Order: sequence, then C-alpha cells, then structure tokens
Amino acid sequence: METTTYTCDRCEGSSTNRDELRLTSVRVVWGDYFHSPCRIKGPLHVQWCQTCCVELGIIPLLGKKQPPPVEDTALTLEDLVREIVHKEIEESQ
Repeated sequence: METTTYTCDRCEGSSTNRDELRLTSVRVVWGDYFHSPCRIKGPLHVQWCQTCCVELGIIPLLGKKQPPPVEDTALTLEDLVREIVHKEIEESQ
C-alpha cells in the first residue's frame, strides 16, 4: 500500500490527509524591478497550507469577523478654514 505525505513548503507541516493541510498553490516572484524589469529571478511555485496563507494575508481569515474600519476624524484643511471663519464672524458680531 502506498502512502502519500502532503507537506507545506513554508512551515514544513505534513499530513497524510490532503484535506487536513488544505494546501494552496502559491506563485512567488522576486527580482530587481527597480533597476531593470528583465532581471526577474523566479517564479517559484510552492504549496503552502491554509494557516501559512492566512498568516501572510494571502487569503482572508474565514469565519472570523474583521475589525470595523477606523473612521478618520482628523480635520481637513477646508474644515479648519471653515472653523476659523465661523469663529471670526461670531467674534465680530
């Protein structure tokens, strides 16, 4: 009887059950894009488990609530100018 062992290329976790690791094919490309787009050293095709993919942000957390987006309460330049103008108008009356 043949036994197949599935292994994550990143964390090296392994299992004989394919569904346990939930391996995902990931294409990794690296190179020196700043100086010349022709100097690409890759691509590298790897198999990573779901835990590694979630940890690196490749796939979102499934079944977990994402924190609500933080509302930006900083005043814009326009808001500051309006505030100063209203203040000056109130003081002059």
